[in-house]
Amino acid sequence: MLMVLAAPLLTGSPAVGQSYSPAVVIARADSALRATVGTRLHQYFAYDAHSWYAYRNRHGGHHLKPLNERRRTRERFVEGHVQLTFQHPQYAWIQGGVTVTLDSLLRVTRLTPLSFLPAFLVEDRPCDFISREQALAIAQQQGLKPGMEPLTAALQYQGPEEGYNWLVNNVISKEQGARAGQLETVRIDALSGKVVFHVTGPYGNASY
Repeated sequence: MLMVLAAPLLTGSPAVGQSYSPAVVIARADSALRATVGTRLHQYFAYDAHSWYAYRNRHGGHHLKPLNERRRTRERFVEGHVQLTFQHPQYAWIQGGVTVTLDSLLRVTRLTPLSFLPAFLVEDRPCDFISREQALAIAQQQGLKPGMEPLTAALQYQGPEEGYNWLVNNVISKEQGARAGQLETVRIDALSGKVVFHVTGPYGNASY
């Protein structure tokens, strides 16, 4: 199981910090992530350039700026939000990341949940999800309507309660140069193979 990061939220208003090297800010966040997920999973996280920080100007107002890897932060650093994106070469369908929040003294105050990481990966086990072929077979057993093209299937994370699902899509009509039409979707629990729902509806800007 993932370790819980022992970094309680601080009370009160932290003192305004100084100017920091971006490498120091990123390293502090990276260290907190490593302590949480361990070395094995940590290697698959990469710095995301969408990271940012807040600083206070001389008049007391707060401003936001991107955390540029080549420029020191402005003086009066207030808070940093370092984003680290998960990229696994074997499981490219795992799409997620974490934001580590640091206060003015670069103390970690929050690390967003890592529930997008499948249990098998956290526990270093083989993938226990049903295969794409199995998902397609389950969908075809639901009495699909005649489609206009081959079925597509993709794994998607549906949140901490539902976990990963296979979404099997069947295009049953097209209009506007195939930019819209009717789509039949079967959503299947990736662990159990149970059908979560089977619906038909428009996609794009369909006129019906």
